[in-house]
Amino acid sequence: GAGATSQVAFELRQKQAIKDVEESVEVTLRLSSPDLTAVYETRVSLGAKLRTDPYKRSFLSAMDHSAQYYGVREPSEVLDAAQYGLALSLHGAQVEAINQASSYSPKEWAYVAAATNRRPFGFDWEEWGRLDGLEVLEHAQQSFVIDPSRVHVTGHSMGGHGTWQFGALLSGRFGVVGPSAGWCSFYTYGNTQKPGGAFARARASSDTANYVSNLAGHPVYMIHGTADDNVPLSQGEYMFGLVDPVTEVTFHQEPGAGHWWDGDMSPGADCVDWPPLFELMEATTFNPYALEFSYKTPSPMVNAEHSYVTIRSCFSAYDDCSISSSDMGDGAVTLETVNVRSMVLNADALLDQGVDTLTVDGTSYALEPGPLEIGPQDGKHPEVYGPFNQVFHKPFCLVYPDEGAPTYKRYASYLLSAWNIIGNGAGCALPLSAVDEALRSERNLVYIGVPKADIPAQIPLPFDWGVNTVSVDGTAYEAAALMFVFPDGDRLSAVVTTTWNFEHLLFWHQPFSSRSAFPDFIVYTTSGLATAGMTGPEWTL
Repeated sequence: GAGATSQVAFELRQKQAIKDVEESVEVTLRLSSPDLTAVYETRVSLGAKLRTDPYKRSFLSAMDHSAQYYGVREPSEVLDAAQYGLALSLHGAQVEAINQASSYSPKEWAYVAAATNRRPFGFDWEEWGRLDGLEVLEHAQQSFVIDPSRVHVTGHSMGGHGTWQFGALLSGRFGVVGPSAGWCSFYTYGNTQKPGGAFARARASSDTANYVSNLAGHPVYMIHGTADDNVPLSQGEYMFGLVDPVTEVTFHQEPGAGHWWDGDMSPGADCVDWPPLFELMEATTFNPYALEFSYKTPSPMVNAEHSYVTIRSCFSAYDDCSISSSDMGDGAVTLETVNVRSMVLNADALLDQGVDTLTVDGTSYALEPGPLEIGPQDGKHPEVYGPFNQVFHKPFCLVYPDEGAPTYKRYASYLLSAWNIIGNGAGCALPLSAVDEALRSERNLVYIGVPKADIPAQIPLPFDWGVNTVSVDGTAYEAAALMFVFPDGDRLSAVVTTTWNFEHLLFWHQPFSSRSAFPDFIVYTTSGLATAGMTGPEWTL
């Protein structure tokens, strides 16, 4: 987009082995385009690393096709025939992933993978940070020989908060949950006021305390310095009080230690590379397809998968979705749900464990190989669900009118640059005339100031907008801005627009923060919020 910055990823493939660790490779990168008046060129020097040292491993993000990396600390010896455990490590604020990986000593039994959280600026392990951590987890599991029953999560400070978030919201993916100096939520640590109504649901995943019940059966090992002046010990004490009734928990309090501390217990930094924590990880295995569990998620958008269940949609967006599984013995399992409209069950995972009969909410199914679909499979699904920010969770393009108020184009360029800088990300901004079917099939489109007649919606939209008013379900608002998400085939799209001469209202909204989570639709004016809400599983109000 004009006046904007974005990221272009270059894939470099090694042609021959580097024989000397002191050797470096000089690479020329050249960027050219028919739309550019010049060709841009730069040279970079790539150095070699020993595999026994921490190193960066890069990947192309499915989130936006940008280049990202994570830090790796390999096992002390990698044997071809061996499977290894994996510890996903989440860093604190202002910490680079490679430095996080360097804080650990090599383990005989496991890899340590330290996600970046989209640094150099990045997020707080909620929303895009959570997506980045999941991408790193999956990339590491595909890149190394990992035993899926020996995957754990740990982190320090902001990463300790991330550890609570990952452990509680994504509990089916981890065995041990090991937060160090971790805080609970912005509500307990930053004294942020909790939102209400639809905004509360859009940000429901932030309230960690509501989901600690998901930790049942997962060992928790907490670490905190008693003299921590950054994350008070009271945050650890509060979380211990929540978790202790739920599962086995150890709370190590290091006497007199501050926020970041070290000692003689480990060759790494003791506050993260704590030997008893890693001994617990080494001794712990779990079943990724457990038959006994109770799990609740704030939304399939946050996490839809737990054990053999993938939740596709829930009846109400204003409530959590819950599933409970019980092993009845003799090849029978019972699954009970609350506020779950539709699911897809992994019958193969059940058959592999000798289960041949599954009873779901009182209805019995004789299992056969392949996925088992329960409930209507149309309408919302995890990748196309809402709320509003989800439109930026996959490759997106900001679309503005070819003619009309120039502010729409400027806002598109502003958002594109904000995502590039804050999220170390890539996107595109194009005029409406440049949009074709290929682009619609490849990217989530965010229409900024585009007339309703030019929006290719495949469902009836209960929203209207024109020069003087915007409306929701027939209620009109003047001097206002309107934002909403809607399905576009297998992708999610959005509209952001204003009435004439109030285009400046666009700049009141900068979505790239987990604390800016907006619901499925919102109208606001110069006086503030006018209306907002969620849509149902079939995209109706």
